[in-house]
Amino acid sequence: MKVILLGNRGSRPIGASEGSPFAKYGGDTTCIGVTFDDGTIVSLDAGSGFWKWPYTLKTLMGREAPFDMHLLLSHFHLDHTMGLAQSEFLFGKDNTISIYGPDFAPGLKRVFEDSANKPFNPDLAKLYAAKISFNTLADTDTHKSFELPNGAKVSYLFVPHGDEESIGYRIDHEGQSLVVISDTHHIFDKDDKPVLSKDIIEFIDGANMMIYDSHFSDKELNDSPFLRTFGHSTGEHGVRLCAAGGVPMFISHHHNPANDDRTLDAMSRDLRFYGYDNNVFVVPAMPSLTIDLAKHPQEILKDLSEQDSPEKRWQFIAGRSPK
Repeated sequence: MKVILLGNRGSRPIGASEGSPFAKYGGDTTCIGVTFDDGTIVSLDAGSGFWKWPYTLKTLMGREAPFDMHLLLSHFHLDHTMGLAQSEFLFGKDNTISIYGPDFAPGLKRVFEDSANKPFNPDLAKLYAAKISFNTLADTDTHKSFELPNGAKVSYLFVPHGDEESIGYRIDHEGQSLVVISDTHHIFDKDDKPVLSKDIIEFIDGANMMIYDSHFSDKELNDSPFLRTFGHSTGEHGVRLCAAGGVPMFISHHHNPANDDRTLDAMSRDLRFYGYDNNVFVVPAMPSLTIDLAKHPQEILKDLSEQDSPEKRWQFIAGRSPK
């Protein structure tokens, strides 16, 4: 199971071309890719990073259409759906896309159709040629899991997100496991201390890696109760959850669009030290960063060290040595 980070910003996309102060951590909103050796493709959310999928698959990985994708949506906020309506996946007549998402009003299919048509787009839905199916997930489901055709198990957990909810996903396949909780907030006790969710700890137990909402830092939430109303968590809290759930690797994600590279460098440095103190290895999400969960942790660390530029990350995806 390979994880490819296609979009790592939260809230809104920002310009992040070469030379920009936002280039290192990227400007595209949430989209996390998962590929399997058998050809199965999973996308967690469809923010502006979703537009990178065709280039990643065809140009970098050398795959050819038709494509069969499973799209797992956490919720319907625009930064998690804006890349879907104009995706070239939907125009390929032999492509198949199975969309999973919450049972929030006005409904998964309605949200998809509305985003593809006027006034948001020029009636694109009638042009779609791909086979599209919709699978609604509810918090009242007895068994909060389903199986993909390749045998991978997808589990889901509804988590708080401001005055709403979003879905966290876990994918297990052949002894490898990934957890993605892209949008959530944590609560504080009567002494104003952060509370670890027992549900999340149980959900992530023993996973190889967790990607988690790190929009803010602990200091920001401690200094500003107002920011606690935004529905986002912190990298430090993600590390605490990993430590409690026995998860050895943590990816800080959903970067605040107001934070430039210099700010995120400082936050990432502090978070790595915090992770070290909690026996959790911390990696900040960067564009096209790729992690092969089938590898030994030491091999993963070596791979990460070879992906210190966009060009090297693209070469890594393509299976060519950065050297």
